[in-house]
Amino acid sequence: MDGNVKISVRNLVEFMLRYGDIDNSSGTGDVNAMLEGARIHRKIQNSMGSNYSSEVPLKLSIPYEEFDIVVDGRADGIIKNDDGFVIDEIKGIYKDVKRIEEPELLHIAQAKCYGYIYLHKLRVEAGIEEEIKYENDEKSDDEKVDEELNKEVDNDENNKYKQIDVQITYCNIETEEIKRIKRTFGYTELKEWFKALVDEYYIWEREKYYHHIDMCKSVENLRFPFEYRKGQKELAINVYKAINMEKNLFALAPTGVGKTIAMVYSAVQNLGRERAEKIFYLTAKTITRTVANDAYAILRKNGLNIKTVTLTAKEKICVLEKTNCNPDMCEYAKGHFDRINDVLFEIITNEDVITREVIEEYAFKYKVCPFELSLDVSNFVDGIICDYNYVYDPQASLKRYFANGQSGAYIFLVDEAHNLVERGRKMYSASLKKEDVLEIKNIIEDEFGIKKSNLKTKENSKEGNVSSNYNSEEAVVIASKLVKKLESVNKELLKLRKECDDGLVYYENVGNLYLKMIKAQNEFEALLAEGFDIESKDKFLEFYFNLISFIKIHELVDDNYEIYGELDYYNNFIVNLYCINPSTNLKACTEKGISTVFFSATMLPINHYKELLTGDVNEYAVYIDSPFAKDNRCIVCDTSVSSKYTRRGENEYKNIYSSIRNIIECKNGNYMVFFPSYKMLENIKDIMEEDGFDEMVNIVCQKSNMTEEEKEEFLARFDVSKHQSDTKSLVGLCVLGGIFSEGIDLTEESLIGSIIVGTGLPQVCDERNVIKEYFDSKGRDGFDFAYKIPGMNKVLQAAGRVIRTDTDRGVIALLDDRFNTWQYKQFFPREWDDVYFGNTNDIVNKIKEFWKEM
Repeated sequence: MDGNVKISVRNLVEFMLRYGDIDNSSGTGDVNAMLEGARIHRKIQNSMGSNYSSEVPLKLSIPYEEFDIVVDGRADGIIKNDDGFVIDEIKGIYKDVKRIEEPELLHIAQAKCYGYIYLHKLRVEAGIEEEIKYENDEKSDDEKVDEELNKEVDNDENNKYKQIDVQITYCNIETEEIKRIKRTFGYTELKEWFKALVDEYYIWEREKYYHHIDMCKSVENLRFPFEYRKGQKELAINVYKAINMEKNLFALAPTGVGKTIAMVYSAVQNLGRERAEKIFYLTAKTITRTVANDAYAILRKNGLNIKTVTLTAKEKICVLEKTNCNPDMCEYAKGHFDRINDVLFEIITNEDVITREVIEEYAFKYKVCPFELSLDVSNFVDGIICDYNYVYDPQASLKRYFANGQSGAYIFLVDEAHNLVERGRKMYSASLKKEDVLEIKNIIEDEFGIKKSNLKTKENSKEGNVSSNYNSEEAVVIASKLVKKLESVNKELLKLRKECDDGLVYYENVGNLYLKMIKAQNEFEALLAEGFDIESKDKFLEFYFNLISFIKIHELVDDNYEIYGELDYYNNFIVNLYCINPSTNLKACTEKGISTVFFSATMLPINHYKELLTGDVNEYAVYIDSPFAKDNRCIVCDTSVSSKYTRRGENEYKNIYSSIRNIIECKNGNYMVFFPSYKMLENIKDIMEEDGFDEMVNIVCQKSNMTEEEKEEFLARFDVSKHQSDTKSLVGLCVLGGIFSEGIDLTEESLIGSIIVGTGLPQVCDERNVIKEYFDSKGRDGFDFAYKIPGMNKVLQAAGRVIRTDTDRGVIALLDDRFNTWQYKQFFPREWDDVYFGNTNDIVNKIKEFWKEM
């Protein structure tokens, strides 16, 4: 630590003085409101006289025994009058300023901080007061004499430094109407108030300080907890060096290397040497978060003193059946901020392993929102285990770390990084359905009692032509204006719709639609700020958040995007902002840390992922060989069958079934069979049942939208310790690329064979074809980008389920003749240089030989 703890005035006030409820009904204003607020700030500042200084930087360092706390910020304005000074704090709002009688507590507190810092600075410069020495409140004799002398000085100049005015300037973003509320504070009053505020904050930072020292000491003595596996030390060294040099690294490491513990250990070594301040372990699935927690647990057993928190999605950890962050609907939201700091301090001083269960325990005890509690806890831990969204998603990223250009000495460990390409595309894409606009417009008209004939002017509404039994007159007026704005949005969509016949149409831009949506957003914000009550408020908010997402994504659109319109199955018209190459957006997030390690067992070809994740094919990369002997597994390819669309049908399905059956009959045990679709799975399952195969073996099937309990039940069937008496083979029928083809760990006899039907090509659709055409237009092989590489990744993931430890033995069977072409062989991992190709009889004989040798 550098001896200083830095915090902005705003963050200090919002953390120490927060109060009240969580309420999602007030809107977010993330996009346009911020821009509009900045415009209002500039307009007001520019309209002031020559005695008005804008954006004045202020900073004060307060020394304590262990460190200094540096509080800084920018005052919106400072007015210098003959008789004193005024701190001006400007707030752009959607609320009617006439109805504001008292300033918001946090607004006035922010202004008071600036007022004290500024007045203290002037007093020091004038020789009236010395720099702050908070670490020892006892005054020396000399200081007491100086204080008495200062009391005796009573002239006009020094009177200016005895008090200061703070002014909150509220300005309505739409009407630009202004209301100023001024308060006067004496210097002594401000000094005592500010000192108490910072002293209280010091207690929190002191807790972090001593934990940090303990963590660093524990890292000094930490050694790798196991004997290194083949390739594991090479991986750990490369990760350590990349972080140390503040570089990114792409690490391709096969199953069994021990990627997770190598990653976490190397990151912790850098953390303990103060080269980083926090580790983010990022995952695509819940199960891999458990693996990360296990790695930290192993290091703790070996002496590591580290605090970690696991973040769980709001929808999953919410105490309500359906998330509704509204104090009227949730007792945990009501008064949340009144209680949060008490529970937060208790949890960070008593817990090191802060899992979902720990968060829920404390949240239930204190009646605070568990999701918001977990986010606050993240400020006080060394490691955060969470979904990709919390770093990369513009809608869900952790604003406390990444908003407004913030960055830090963060390490990002991206697990199963091959998933980030498709996730990145979804995060940075947006769509708007014309029919949704009409639906929300009709809802507002109906539930606010608005008639089309009465939408002419605000004055008409106030005269009573528009009425509502349960909303304020002002809310109905705003709702009327919102309906008109939505009609404008719909008209723009109608123009775009006319260009779209039965297929798909590309647009150069949708700038007019974007501008109309911003105007609609202004009215949404105003209505939310006013407050209202309608039956369809959930739909209202859902549309509002989708609108904000579209606006935010539109501002990111560049050459990596395609804008297109399409008609869905129900003939609904949709405008899409589709991010085909997410590398620019993902890289902007990656650069908010010092080093990112992308790791996976199936990130092939590596340059493909470099191009789509960071845009730089010259990024460092390491390819670790498999630690397992090739003799432990048998990889075969049945070239007599195919899952090509042109060959699909009952005859080919029977051939595929025959191959599956013959492979399984080579040895009793547990197998998973992966199909390219649920439809093929069902078709071949029917053939199995017709042939009586379901009586010879036990069959379990993956279903769509399985619950967590159903997933656990499915996997529990593969636990041989619980089914030792069952002599039949177990055959799990699964979908390639689904929940059971990645991230599950079935070792030894739990799984002895993975049979993969087809090349995993994604289903042909508009979205995939847009990707293909995009890369084709750039002289690349669009089919590879859109179909072949994503398909092969699914294949490699499913194949990786079999050999998980050095004692595992098993078969990987590829059922499709296309695997025996160079177009697919080029994507094989280098350890697959011994794949055996042949017809069904050939591969069955090969498998029998393998099992015989075992």
